[in-house]
Amino acid sequence: MKIFTIEGRGIQIQVAGTDNLVKRVYIREKALANLDRKQENGLSLSPLFQKLREDLKSYLSGKKVDFSPYPLDMNSVSSKARRILQVVREIPYGEVRSYRWVALKLKNRGYRAVGRIMSINPFPIIVPCHRVIYADGTLGGFSGGISLKKRLLEIEGIHILPLISKVV
Repeated sequence: MKIFTIEGRGIQIQVAGTDNLVKRVYIREKALANLDRKQENGLSLSPLFQKLREDLKSYLSGKKVDFSPYPLDMNSVSSKARRILQVVREIPYGEVRSYRWVALKLKNRGYRAVGRIMSINPFPIIVPCHRVIYADGTLGGFSGGISLKKRLLEIEGIHILPLISKVV
């Protein structure tokens, strides 16, 4: 297992995986951030992880990044969770969708189930669960905390107050 950590904008992201597969992403707020921190375990990174590391740095610096090509280890989640995560993965950068929208996209009315799956999302940012909010424009939950969810949305240029009229 290889692990690397990057920090920026008061956010710390740690990625774990094999040379060719992302196994887990951890995200948390960090008081003092340093964007160029080295990988945690001192092992050299595969080309996939080198590219992901650079993309995460770019993302934290406010650049639009497409994380859809990265292969994810979905073995730890149910088939229902996989379907939900796939729909959420397709939400475009700089846009939000409601829990209800995700459920209806799957021809399901279980928007609370969507919220439960988002709370255990093993790949935050790569599967952008921070882009899923309540239909009334309020943020809902986030495993890293609401202030971190708000910060990620702001990095993407999404401002919280005007959301109420723009949620799909």
